[in-house]
Amino acid sequence: MATVWIVVDDTDPRIEYFGSWGEISNSHQRNKISHSGVIYNDTLHLATNETPSGFAFRFNGTAQLGLYGTVDTTLNPSLPAPGCFLDGENTWTFGTNVDLDVINNNYLLCHADSMFGANNTSPGEHELIVVHDNSDSALIIDYIVYESIPSFNLNGETLQIGNRQIQSSQDPHLQYKAGWNINDNDEMETKVSGSSVAVVFNGTAVQFFGNLKENMTNTISYSIDNQPPVDFQLSSPNTSSFPKSFLTSPGQFIGQPLFNLSALAAGEHSLVVFHNGTAEGTPLVLDYLFVTSLTEEEQASQQQPSAVTGSIAPTRNPSESTSPNISLSSNHREVGVIIGATVGSILFVILLGAWMVLWRKRRQTDVAPSQQTTPFTVGTAKSLPGRETITILDLKRSRASGAEQAGGELERSQPSGQDGGVVNMRVNNLKLEQRIAVMHDQVQQQDRHVAEQLAQRSLEPVAEFPPNYTMT
Repeated sequence: MATVWIVVDDTDPRIEYFGSWGEISNSHQRNKISHSGVIYNDTLHLATNETPSGFAFRFNGTAQLGLYGTVDTTLNPSLPAPGCFLDGENTWTFGTNVDLDVINNNYLLCHADSMFGANNTSPGEHELIVVHDNSDSALIIDYIVYESIPSFNLNGETLQIGNRQIQSSQDPHLQYKAGWNINDNDEMETKVSGSSVAVVFNGTAVQFFGNLKENMTNTISYSIDNQPPVDFQLSSPNTSSFPKSFLTSPGQFIGQPLFNLSALAAGEHSLVVFHNGTAEGTPLVLDYLFVTSLTEEEQASQQQPSAVTGSIAPTRNPSESTSPNISLSSNHREVGVIIGATVGSILFVILLGAWMVLWRKRRQTDVAPSQQTTPFTVGTAKSLPGRETITILDLKRSRASGAEQAGGELERSQPSGQDGGVVNMRVNNLKLEQRIAVMHDQVQQQDRHVAEQLAQRSLEPVAEFPPNYTMT
């Protein structure tokens, strides 16, 4: 998984300040005369002239980072570079090579990368220490941006995408179409109408930062989640608050917030930004994007299955029979056996066979306790070639009279050395599965056959059941 660049505000409790610091919360006036964007989160930390002052920041990442602040040349014509140390080693630091008489927000004060400052770029625990020891000037910091470890668990952090000032390679989250190139300020720029840049992100808000030029305009548009594009103008900034000395320069306004899409639904979104203007107008420049990532709670809600609306009628199993169930009952005074089966119910056949085995074993206990009865399964009354058939009623009569009969599904053998009245029954149900599919017609024929037999044998002896036996 790709890494991300995480923004840490100056008010973050993970930053441990020492020495003399003060907070600046009203950034409106500074933003009015800043040619380099606005203050992040409307807060700053100011180190006064009392020295030494500084802070320490521990983080889990790749050791590549940037420290951003504000340089106010109206108060301090010059600012010596602060002392920045990453894991005890010096990093890149930058003095006040800035425009005079204006506010310089989003100014890079310190930078560590694989070339200098970040000697150990292995993902893990790192510490940044910044020291301000110049009593003639003030140090103002705004935010820190650092590269996370791979597969970092996000929880509502602000992410920065596409900042070539501190990223050593092209951001993999951005997809540029033809027409883009790198300008003199190492920014991505296009003057080609129809060219675009796209980004896919998981979050609830996104801000686009680019450049504006004095006395120049152009038209661009953006589309969020494949919705119709929204057009807007790259207008010339309001320069009424800027000193004339600044306006005599080329008048480049960098890091300007071009548009802000907030309150997006928690989840994945796609943003495409198009250049729709002319080559002579203000070029479309991407400085960077800010994305508000999903919180852990929002991520958990994305993983939960969607609630089912409406209802679905249950699908009928084609093997289920529409025939009514037939119950079986008996007593000692009359023979009343009604055989029934639910077509396709193999469980009924198995239970019936198991009951017959247990009942037979109980009858044979007094005669031959050591003999084991082979379990069997009762099949249908339909004859098989070369074998005689026997119905359940015939089986009960044979048990009562001691007669020996051969059954289509029930075979009996007389073991040597045993009494002639003891019968060992075996199961021959090799074709039971094949006949399950056609049992519907067989059961109907069997019902008629049994009814006819009951009428013919109403005067014959009644089959006896074990004492105290009941069937439900």
